[in-house]
Amino acid sequence: MTIDNPTWLPDYDHPNLMTARDIPDMSGAEELRCHTLYRFYSGYGASVVFHDHSYGLELAVIGYTTPNSWEIIYWTPITSDVVGHIPGRNRLRKILDRIGDLTPDARLVGGFVPRPAGEQEQ
Repeated sequence: MTIDNPTWLPDYDHPNLMTARDIPDMSGAEELRCHTLYRFYSGYGASVVFHDHSYGLELAVIGYTTPNSWEIIYWTPITSDVVGHIPGRNRLRKILDRIGDLTPDARLVGGFVPRPAGEQEQ
């Protein structure tokens, strides 16, 4: 049986999107657990989850504090908490676009992540 993962937008594209990674559920739990990480060149990203203990389809704005680790951040104009009960993929896409448009912050490692050759800052 194929389960529709509401956190994964396979066709999502933003000029500042660096990676989108669907995190497989390794818990072995019977409940549905979906998790996707979106990372932007600015150092910002999003952790999007959907499971029995989340606020429905839920997004946290994250910041990469090293090239391979992140934490939830609470000081963006997007939200000072998590965004819960997102009503669908169109609304999720709009929130991701807002995160992708954020200006890089010196507290994050966006400056340490090189753009692929040939890509220019917009």
